[in-house]
Amino acid sequence: VNKRIIELETAKEVSGESGYGKAVETILGSGIRGVHGTIGQLGSVDEDYQVALETCIGPRLTHIVVDDDQVAQECIQYLKDNNAGRATFVPLNKIVAQPPGLL
Repeated sequence: VNKRIIELETAKEVSGESGYGKAVETILGSGIRGVHGTIGQLGSVDEDYQVALETCIGPRLTHIVVDDDQVAQECIQYLKDNNAGRATFVPLNKIVAQPPGLL
């Protein structure tokens, strides 16, 4: 995943585009407290498993990880106020860990 992010960032520098949609870029650049980044930015995986992970979670790599549902709501309102489109948020307070072996 990190290798793919570097490729996207390099493409961004060359073409002037980020590889993310307008909404994701808007939130990442907003300075809203409690926004951690996209799943793709925050995670890493051994290179041997990179293609499998990208295939498995695909577009979810651009979902934005935030502290809680209140931050997500603030981000949604920010997008509406700025007519910047839509994004998907992953509030950390809503994530429930599964015990190993129960997947």
